[in-house]
Amino acid sequence: MEKMIYAIVDSGKNQDGISEAMNCVSIAMGLPGYLVSYKDISAVLGILKEKTSNVSQTDALEYAHVIEKLALYFSLLPMRYGAIVKTDDDVRELLEKNYEALRQNLQKVENKDEFSLKVFWDYLKSGKKIKKEAEYADSNIPEAMQGNSVHKVYLMSKLKEHRFETMLLQHAEQIMGEIGRQIAKLTPFFNLKKMSSQSLIIDTVLLLEKSRQHELIQLTTEIQNQYPELKLILTGPWPPYSFVQITLE
Repeated sequence: MEKMIYAIVDSGKNQDGISEAMNCVSIAMGLPGYLVSYKDISAVLGILKEKTSNVSQTDALEYAHVIEKLALYFSLLPMRYGAIVKTDDDVRELLEKNYEALRQNLQKVENKDEFSLKVFWDYLKSGKKIKKEAEYADSNIPEAMQGNSVHKVYLMSKLKEHRFETMLLQHAEQIMGEIGRQIAKLTPFFNLKKMSSQSLIIDTVLLLEKSRQHELIQLTTEIQNQYPELKLILTGPWPPYSFVQITLE
């Protein structure tokens, strides 16, 4: 019967909680879950009720629910949905071959949670504010471009457009740089994407020590107060889905 690997966990740090954890996880799975171990790391497995090639939204949500339950008890590396094995010996071989890489990744995520911070801005509203500043700058026009000829009027419109876009981009870069520097003070583990769309100027995931969650919440509040035109959405804590950097052999 086929089995699915849900996660690789640091089972050496919480021996007393293993039984309680597996009971809780088995309830979440809807079937008995168990561990296959090598040294101080273990794979959490569940026996598949039936073979399936199509993943439904319900399957994905149930899978995520099991991972979240496991994260209450262990430092873990979530496996991608669909990690199917046939025998426990196959799992032991996988753990043995990849032990050093798995151990290093578990150390990186130990006592840490993943968070997501998205920063949106109202492009039109910010644009109106910047446009006023750009119009002030437009008073400084090169003498060679002054005049009412069709050619000069066209060049003037292009100059104003360029100045406006440059100032808007500079304003966005200032905000993104400041937020990035503040996040870097909390953790070195973060992935930050800038200007994912016209309205989403920052899309970042970060790995943060559990004890520093309140600092992240406070930082988010401070940034929102500093830039009221922005909309910040902070979610988490999550298991460290985005910070598992390993290719299994």
